[in-house]
Amino acid sequence: MRSTWYVYPKGACPTNEAVLRLVASIGALFSLLASAMAFLISWQEYSHHFHDRKRVLRLSLRTAAVAFLFFVALSVLAALALSRMMGARE
Repeated sequence: MRSTWYVYPKGACPTNEAVLRLVASIGALFSLLASAMAFLISWQEYSHHFHDRKRVLRLSLRTAAVAFLFFVALSVLAALALSRMMGARE
């Protein structure tokens, strides 16, 4: 017998796949938004310090990629935590 903090009606408990898909789609949307904002902010800051536009572009894209990967990883960890906390079935 599994101990959960809430008992779902039969068939109402979301599956791991459904929780992961929902959080992944929300995470991807906000990860794109975060990477776009990181790109714009870093572009603005790097353009004050470097006059070579290619270097500014390269550094800003790298910053955007790191922000995207960070938020995607964070959303995957959140999905796993939510599925465990909700007692989702396989």
